[in-house]
This record gives sequence, structure tokens and C-alpha cells, in this order.
Amino acid sequence: MGVLSIDFGTASTVGVLSAVGRESRALEIDGSVTMSSAVYAAEGGLLVVGQDAQRRARLDPSRFEPSPKRRIGDGELVLGERAVSIVDVFAAVLRRMGEAAARQLSGLPSEVRLSHPVGWGVAWQETLRAAAEKAGFRGIRLVPEPVAAAAHYASRGARLSGPLAVYDLGAGSFDCAVVGFGADGLSVLAGDGLADLGGLDIDQALIVHIGRLISHADPAQWQRLLRPQSTADPGSGARCCRTCVTRRRACPGTRGPRCRCPIRSATCWSPGRSWKPWCGRACCAAPSCSPRRSGEPG
Repeated sequence: MGVLSIDFGTASTVGVLSAVGRESRALEIDGSVTMSSAVYAAEGGLLVVGQDAQRRARLDPSRFEPSPKRRIGDGELVLGERAVSIVDVFAAVLRRMGEAAARQLSGLPSEVRLSHPVGWGVAWQETLRAAAEKAGFRGIRLVPEPVAAAAHYASRGARLSGPLAVYDLGAGSFDCAVVGFGADGLSVLAGDGLADLGGLDIDQALIVHIGRLISHADPAQWQRLLRPQSTADPGSGARCCRTCVTRRRACPGTRGPRCRCPIRSATCWSPGRSWKPWCGRACCAAPSCSPRRSGEPG
């Protein structure tokens, strides 16, 4: 009936639909072929995804998670006052893709292929599979991201004389792998990556760098950009939400106080393992307000 291939990313999710007699095409959701992976927990338990989630984030940032894929190791997320399993969060994103595909096929696709980072072990792969099943999918096949990339490259008529190196710098992580071509098809020969290096981290580094260069010229204005006190300030609204929420790793995660929009209040985890007021600059810019590191709570 059709094959739906989904790249569930840290910042955005893309789906490509293939069906007999039709050319493969990317699904459009909210007028774009890339759907935000963000999730917002609305009143009544409904999980809203995509642009709708981003729009609602300014209503209550504590209910918003911009990058659920990056939180897979947490098991569950606290959105507002409610704990939501990571399987339910993932399923909400995948379900939206399935609904878009069903409208074009007059039913769910017969096969769904989901890409995943090469570094994900069996447990995290099973979490993704469980989310796909909860989204109503059948014929689920998990494909390592570098294998999916190599298959696409080969399908475009590229002449390959040996193994292929795949470089993947995403919003949440950096991965590289060597993919081989054998009698049984494509397989990952070697792979490694950095789970804490991605586009979001580069954005944060730029904010800190720019702040060090220009904040002294007008400290008050810089503070208004990073820690708005009202919706009239230039950093309020969606920008305000992203300032705090996209750095949830540096702020309370599934335990302890919530990281809220600076207009209300904000707290960050400090190296002393205590909760301290947000420094008012880019989160993580000061020693007393640092990013969570491997093995630290959050």
C-alpha cells in the first residue's frame, strides 16, 4: 500500500512516502517538508507536536520540549505537572507523520522505515520501535542513519569502489561511520560520535561568544534580550522560550524544579549539585550555571 520512511531528528522530522505508481515525495506538514520535532503537553493530556507545539510554548514553557530525541535516556519527561513516558512523546511525533501519509494513501502505509543513530543500543532502538507501534504503524523496520544515507547516495547512480564514509552533523549530535557494501547489502563497518555536539550546541557557543564581544556596549539591552521581563522586551515570546527551553540539559530535566521562561522564573543546575537562580546571561555562560555533563542529574 505504500512505504513511509521517517527521519526522526533532534530538531525536525522528515517523512518520505513511496507507493507503487507514484514518485517518492516528502510529506508536507504545516506547509513544510520538515516538521519540528517539538512536543507540547496541552491541558487534558493531549500531546501537540510541530509548529502548534512551538506556538503554544510561550503560554507555558514548562509544558514544552523542543528536542525530545535528545532526552531518550531520561525514560520520561515532566511536561507541566505531568510525567510523560518518552515512548508516548516519540509516538506523538511519529503519529503526526502517519496521519499525513494516511491522507494521501487513504490508510496507513504497509511498511514504515525509521532511521536511528548508529550509536543507539538495543534498548533505545526498542524504545523507538515501541513508539512506532503505539503510533499505529505496522511493518516497522529500523535502519541505522548512515546506512540510510549510503543507500540514498547509491540510489542516485553514484559509482562506488569501496566503503563509504558518512558524516552527520545534526541538531543534537555529531556522528560519523564507515558503511560497507557486501553480498548481504549495506552494513556499518565502524562508527562513533559525540552526543553533546550538534547545531544546538553551536548556537549556544555563538550566543556566549557574541555576548562576550558586545554585551559591555549596552549591558542592559543585552540582559533584555537574554532575560526579558515582559512581553514588550525584544527577547520575549518564542525567543524567550528558546533561550531557556532549548538548553533543558543545563536546566532541570525530569526531576526537581522546572526550567521556565525568564519572564516568570528560571533555575539551573550548578556544579555544586544544587539549584541556583538563572544567571541572566546565556545559560551555561557562567561557572554557577553550567551544562549538565555525563553522569550528572537532570
